Amino acid sequence: MERFKIFILVLSIVSLSVFLDGCDKDEPLDEVIIPPLEEINPENEKPDPEKPDPDPEPEKPDPDPEPEKPDPDPEPEKPDPDPEPEIPQEWAGKVVWTHGLTGMPDPQMWEYAYLTPSKVRGLKWNKAYGWFDCNKKDVWGEQPNSDNNLCWAASVSNIIYWWLEQNKEYVNRFGYDGPSRYNGSLDCEVFDFYKKNFSNTGNNVAAALNWFFTGKFLNGAKQEAGFFKEVLGEDCSVCETCQSFRYRFTEIIKEALSGQKAIGCAHSFGRQTHAINIWGAEFDSQGEITYLYITDNNDTDLENNLDNGTLTKAGMIRKPIQIRDGIPFMESSVPGCFTIRILELNFMGLKKAEWKKYFQKFFC
Repeated sequence: MERFKIFILVLSIVSLSVFLDGCDKDEPLDEVIIPPLEEINPENEKPDPEKPDPDPEPEKPDPDPEPEKPDPDPEPEKPDPDPEPEIPQEWAGKVVWTHGLTGMPDPQMWEYAYLTPSKVRGLKWNKAYGWFDCNKKDVWGEQPNSDNNLCWAASVSNIIYWWLEQNKEYVNRFGYDGPSRYNGSLDCEVFDFYKKNFSNTGNNVAAALNWFFTGKFLNGAKQEAGFFKEVLGEDCSVCETCQSFRYRFTEIIKEALSGQKAIGCAHSFGRQTHAINIWGAEFDSQGEITYLYITDNNDTDLENNLDNGTLTKAGMIRKPIQIRDGIPFMESSVPGCFTIRILELNFMGLKKAEWKKYFQKFFC
């Protein structure tokens, strides 16, 4: 037994000696290498939140980058093939009067001026309203010294009365002493002034206005006029004339009404031409003219209608209008028959700029 123990001891010593002889005495033992944090698989290891991440390596720019292609132009929006027009609220479905007309009753409440062959509403003249209606005394030319061809002078006289009234303050300061009295459709001093100076023949509305205001020559005049040539200029024009409407009749009337202008109108009358006045217009829901409010110097007979009966002593009447191929027509005495063609419009404004310029020179 003792021998066996000695044998085991000797064998252990020999084995240890052999093991030591196989090792390099100068080479250290291997160390455990901890890989850097960035080399740890993030799915398996979580970084220490207290240690900041190392700066990432910047990306190298592309040595020859491909230029960015601009976005193609977007396809333009296609307009609405049938857009709804914008209707100004001041026109659509309304009656608009010439500047200066006040207190005008609702036309739907007017009495009738005619009952046959068609019903036509009319309004008796009242000084407070601001419109005028000079009428001929002999419409059919049955009397000596007839005025049946002086419709142009009656139309011009209405414009002059309106202008004098709307410029009342300036006119008084200026010291105007020409014809001005108006006591009704058959007592019109301005119209009488034209009758005195012109024979019973046709003439031009615009030229007749120029003659009265600035003294510009008018064929057939027996004396000079030019009552306001110091204000408006001598021998010059004071009104505008339109004879070509080109589908713009509604717009032209709107421009005159919004521009504070009086409107004279010439229309067909059988084979002749007749001059009247327009004092307002009625517009439908689309802003298009459906009625004109006119005074006609031929309707003297309406002065004889009863005030409190079915008919009224009308001065202004409401006339339906229709636009055909861009041309305006008023309804005739036959209902639904639009044969009265509007041929010409004449406009005259208040001339406020001229008035101010005239009076400024007295304060320089």
